[in-house]
Amino acid sequence: MFHPPRLMRQTAQPLIAESQLCRQRARPHYPGLNWARVVAVLLVTSQHALSVGGRIEWTSFGEFGLGRTGVALFLAISGLMAGTDWREPWPWLKRRLTRIFPAYWIAIGFGFLLNWMVEYKPATLSQFVWQMLGLGVFAHREHLVNVASWFVSFVVLLYGLAFLCRISQKPVLMAACLLLVALVLSLRYDPTMASHAANFFTAFMIGAVAMETRTRVHLLAGATLVAAGLGFLVPQLWVTAAGLGLTAASLLLTRSSSLVDWLARYSYEFYLVHGIFLVGAAKYLSLPYGTGVIPGILGALAGAVALNAFVAYIQGLVRGCETASRPAPLHSP
Repeated sequence: MFHPPRLMRQTAQPLIAESQLCRQRARPHYPGLNWARVVAVLLVTSQHALSVGGRIEWTSFGEFGLGRTGVALFLAISGLMAGTDWREPWPWLKRRLTRIFPAYWIAIGFGFLLNWMVEYKPATLSQFVWQMLGLGVFAHREHLVNVASWFVSFVVLLYGLAFLCRISQKPVLMAACLLLVALVLSLRYDPTMASHAANFFTAFMIGAVAMETRTRVHLLAGATLVAAGLGFLVPQLWVTAAGLGLTAASLLLTRSSSLVDWLARYSYEFYLVHGIFLVGAAKYLSLPYGTGVIPGILGALAGAVALNAFVAYIQGLVRGCETASRPAPLHSP
């Protein structure tokens, strides 16, 4: 069971007060995080658009690759929200996986269909199964269909570990242990992936221990400075510092806009399909000077909206079938 920290004095009705607080905090709302989501997807899209357009040298500035910084920001947001959401562990995990997998399955299935039609890269049935399970990066890291899907594999792993933290009696302590493991791995094995994991668990702990937005901002700022200092040992941690720092800055924003909210609403679906449209536009439209990325981005935006609507339609049908299959309640005379 996930136990939120008690930072209030006991009142005459402590259980009622805590229950009301948990309900209020089960769905924390931070308008600034929509800005952060949009910035993150813009960074990742810029990385891929410049790469497809033949300008990959513009995507990196030392350790600060556009895509890596966008991923770090995504993971900081995900970790923070995983720590602040006080639902019971299983409903929380079910909600996360329900958000991730339906759109992912459709996007991956569509990607494999197109790949089979145009023979863009070799793919096997085994690879299809691994990717549909959300585990493709662990078995076919160098040959993924829809390369951006690696992130889904990684975030599913992190959510699984966060679930274990939440069912433990000491979620923050367990997350701290996972953070320490990630830092050690960043020194010896895969510094990029390990630093991303450190990013997630740092934000998770901050979300779990701090009740007030101001406290979270201060802790995120402190973690940013620590990560930046450790960056002299593991340079990839400078990207971690950027993700944590941008997340802290976004919490200070108290207003969003209708356009930003609209873009943030479709940011996940856009991430899933943008690579397909960018590569397709660049390869088959043959526009000069890399301008094929423009119809690619517009197509990806339209595809994201369509994917979101289709998933909502299917989930509505499923809920309707579940409701119809339930026995009618018995009414006493």
